[in-house]
Amino acid sequence: MSKSVQEAQSSIRLVAHDFSLYSGKARAYFRFKKIPFIESSTPQDRAMIKDRVGRRVIPVVFTADGDCVQDTTGDHRLFRRAFSRALGVS
Repeated sequence: MSKSVQEAQSSIRLVAHDFSLYSGKARAYFRFKKIPFIESSTPQDRAMIKDRVGRRVIPVVFTADGDCVQDTTGDHRLFRRAFSRALGVS
């Protein structure tokens, strides 16, 4: 799938790093549950995290409606509710 198609289908952006175990946990969860997401880690992403969360942390998930979630356990609960009906996952 091309990146532009993936971006059009996804409303979730995961700001993460390859070396972060918690980033891996969030990434694996989204893949396992077949929840479409875009992963990035740009200087602009990191600045936005510092503005929204108050400190530099990863991973952070941003939704299309402007919410951000930093705790990976909270990510799972939020996205399980949001996507369970739409995607037929539990």
